[in-house]
Amino acid sequence: MNTESQKKAVSLFFFYSLMDETQALQASVKTIRQCYKTMGRLKNEESVKLIDNTTLIHATHKNWIKYKEKRGSFNALDVGWKPSTGTDLGLWRHFIRESEPEEYLTVIWSVILKFSDEEISSGIGVAPGTVRHRAGRGLKKLSSMMVTSV
Repeated sequence: MNTESQKKAVSLFFFYSLMDETQALQASVKTIRQCYKTMGRLKNEESVKLIDNTTLIHATHKNWIKYKEKRGSFNALDVGWKPSTGTDLGLWRHFIRESEPEEYLTVIWSVILKFSDEEISSGIGVAPGTVRHRAGRGLKKLSSMMVTSV
């Protein structure tokens, strides 16, 4: 994953998990700075490549915990990483309200950002099987919401 795609991944993570673009932007900048600081301490370039996504996931999780209490109503700004105009986020907002954080965070990392179960498990300190279980539970809830909304 290159630097630009990492920045986009961090921004999308906070956009979908906080549902407030102002908070998402602040959390994204803070997280990216922390990742650069962490990666700057490493000497071996190969080590940086191996832990990039794990560091990214760990940092997004850590900062999400700090920002989740500040989460407000959806506040749309004109920034380049938000979904295209006309995208209805109502179902996603409902999913966030009705699901446990570990479910929707795992769905974001696994399905939207396409991180591997191993990267997610290393980043948040759980077993890969737990990651798969949480993602499955979240997707099941989301799909049942989609069926009932149709």
